[in-house]
Amino acid sequence: MRKSMYLSFGLGLSGLLLSLVVWSAVPNPMPIHWDAAGQANGFVPRSIGLTMIPVMDLGICGFIAWLARRLDKEKARKALARVVALSSWFMLMMHGLVVNAALRPDYSLSIGLLMVLMGAFFAAIGALMPGIEQNKWIGVRTPWTLSNEANWAITHRFAGYTMIGAGVLTALVGLLPIAPAVAFWVGFTAIMLGSLAPVALSYAIHRTRK
Repeated sequence: MRKSMYLSFGLGLSGLLLSLVVWSAVPNPMPIHWDAAGQANGFVPRSIGLTMIPVMDLGICGFIAWLARRLDKEKARKALARVVALSSWFMLMMHGLVVNAALRPDYSLSIGLLMVLMGAFFAAIGALMPGIEQNKWIGVRTPWTLSNEANWAITHRFAGYTMIGAGVLTALVGLLPIAPAVAFWVGFTAIMLGSLAPVALSYAIHRTRK
């Protein structure tokens, strides 16, 4: 638990260190938002763009450290720590992607690499799903999973399959030589379906067991 939290804080601080290293090279204002084709369409002051993701990451780490003390199940605490460590890794990678785009002459964002990162992150979270004990903070928290342990267990095993499958598909799409906008929407749709399918299953289980 502590090792995962220390890793998360370290990743957040690494993001701030990266910002300091590239500060003078990044334009002001800098791009912070892109369309599905990877073209910049939103800009913010450099002081915000280079600190927003790392500070958000450190804030999440602090909140999770506080929240972990309120979980009464050891496995749930460990799962929470692993989730936040993966999230910190993902946010650091995203920060690097944003910085790289800001340093490019055309400010373009690599949608293919974004899909690979999102897919890997989603699949990694999916791999944790079957081992998450019933709790009110993390997991597929529907009224039906929270009120029935069997529903929780079945739904989270299923979520492992759907999230890993969606994550792998998203990452593969990012590696294909296709239009960035197509890769984005295919990956986004896969992740949405991978997230919503377990919710639908939990309701279906609830209905069949009434």
